[in-house]
Amino acid sequence: MYSSDYLTRLQQRMVALDEAAYHEFADLVAVLAWERVKANGFAGPEAGRFAKDCSWRLAARIRDLSGAPVLALEEWLSGELDAALRQWFTELARDVLDAGRVQADLMPNRRLTAAGLEIASQSRPARVVTGDLHDVFELPDSRILMALGDASGHGAAAGLYSSVGLALLRTTLSKVEGPAAILRSLNQALAGCGACGRYMTLSLALWERASGQLRFANAGGKAASMIRGGRSVRVEVPGQWLGWFPEADYEEIVVAVQPDDLVVLNSDGITDQENPAGIPYEEDSLGGFLAACSGLPALEVTQGVLIDVERFADGQPQEDDQTILVAKVL
Repeated sequence: MYSSDYLTRLQQRMVALDEAAYHEFADLVAVLAWERVKANGFAGPEAGRFAKDCSWRLAARIRDLSGAPVLALEEWLSGELDAALRQWFTELARDVLDAGRVQADLMPNRRLTAAGLEIASQSRPARVVTGDLHDVFELPDSRILMALGDASGHGAAAGLYSSVGLALLRTTLSKVEGPAAILRSLNQALAGCGACGRYMTLSLALWERASGQLRFANAGGKAASMIRGGRSVRVEVPGQWLGWFPEADYEEIVVAVQPDDLVVLNSDGITDQENPAGIPYEEDSLGGFLAACSGLPALEVTQGVLIDVERFADGQPQEDDQTILVAKVL
């Protein structure tokens, strides 16, 4: 990148208070800082801001070392860049932890009994911030809308996109009715938000107490499960994920339910969890566990599923966010 001779000449020019030399030194620091942060997996605008900040901050401090030997100057520069990178990572980690706390406040695990349903949801992020979303909405006329989705990718970026999706969903509820109509409206809004390359899955289940029916619609998410009398059946509803195709259409399936039926929505992080042999948990394992949960309280089922997935993983790291929502018909 640079030779000792070049640095010697540059240092001599700075000793002579050559202002252009300080600018040249700042450019050199920017390149070195960029290469350091890029080597750690960052190459976007945030890397450019880090490099720019280092360049002028260190160029201002170099005036105090303008008479030092070249070797000391090289050691100083390397040490300062390493310290700046460590500080930058510390600040990034703090930001992510703050984001995780805010997200947990905005999207808490739910537990409620309303309109003839007992509902519990629980999310286990793979990292600090989850890309999964889940919520329960109490609507007029003893209706309840249950939602569970998954933004593409992982970590903070997926978490930000899922938060946008959840906010749009909450806004959409005041404008349209019915799961399919909600998905159409939400899809158009996400497709127009300009988040290039991002998309989201979303499963909706609308409970109507008056009719004793559930209306399901799905935008590319995992199929819901219905558990009755020791049997688990998947409710398959076709539908394109949200955010890519503005003209995508969605449909609904209506299912009549009975007391003690369980309705389960889950993200793919549960069924995709692998054990040390590389074997995924998959739908069959989930269905078998849920079938044995027939009639149990909703909270006990949510906790039981996550415990069973962890048992299956047998120490294998969790690679994706895991979220489950269970509703029991009373």
